[in-house]
Amino acid sequence: MRKARACAFLIFALGLLALSGCWGSRETDEMAYVLALGFDKGEKENLVITVTIANPKVIAGISGGGGGNGGGSGGGEGGGTLIYSVESYAPLASIDLLNTTVDRRVSFLHT
Repeated sequence: MRKARACAFLIFALGLLALSGCWGSRETDEMAYVLALGFDKGEKENLVITVTIANPKVIAGISGGGGGNGGGSGGGEGGGTLIYSVESYAPLASIDLLNTTVDRRVSFLHT
């Protein structure tokens, strides 16, 4: 009985170790956190989505890092945010376009 209980505990402990991995984790410098989101009407019934993305390298004081295509510095020269605008027929298609425009993975966790 004692041996069966110890074996069950060992299997349970090994199961907890296997389940607590960080397989789905992403590094923060691989993510583009959207701080603000705006929707406007574009040409021909399209939708223009404008996002403000945090620039963590500038916020942390690390030199380097720059805007991507269509982006600009939001806070003046060397500001802590980048502004991107894309035009598409649907919101989800616009998010896909943002992911191809921005060099990091767009995340709306801080919006």
